[in-house]
Amino acid sequence: FALVTVPLLVAVVNATVQMRRLAQQSEALVVNGVEATRHTQDLFQQTTALERTARLFNVLGDANLKEVFAQNLEALNGSLAALERLEPEAPTRALLQSARDSAATLDGAVAGDKPGSAAIGRAIETFVGVNDVVVGIGERTSATIDAELGSLKIAAVETQRRLFWQAAALVPGTALI
Repeated sequence: FALVTVPLLVAVVNATVQMRRLAQQSEALVVNGVEATRHTQDLFQQTTALERTARLFNVLGDANLKEVFAQNLEALNGSLAALERLEPEAPTRALLQSARDSAATLDGAVAGDKPGSAAIGRAIETFVGVNDVVVGIGERTSATIDAELGSLKIAAVETQRRLFWQAAALVPGTALI
């Protein structure tokens, strides 16, 4: 009986380990995907808020708008940093750095120039291009999630195939024993 049950127990333990591994991979994919999508959506809102605040400051010259601008910039940089942790690929990092550089240029203009100046106006017009960069970040994030999902599907199929052949060999082996 021990000889018969040992291969069965090994097969059950092996199947459990492989299924747990797949479950952990899928959980990590879902968590990272949701977080990346949330930060990408935040980027859209934050770039719009940053641009709007800069335009208002340039027109109105209200010092309180500088504080709001600083808060929006901090939130934007936080989302960029979070996405940088989640997106290790070089093309995505380049887009993130481009958005960060554009925000820093706008920040320099708002901090260093007087309201109504041409420098702030030029910086705002340059910053408008960040929306295209954020769209690119969203596309790269989606592509990364799709690639990871494809890898997970392949791993699931391979695991299923391995477990099938293991069970197929186990039945005659157990009968022989």
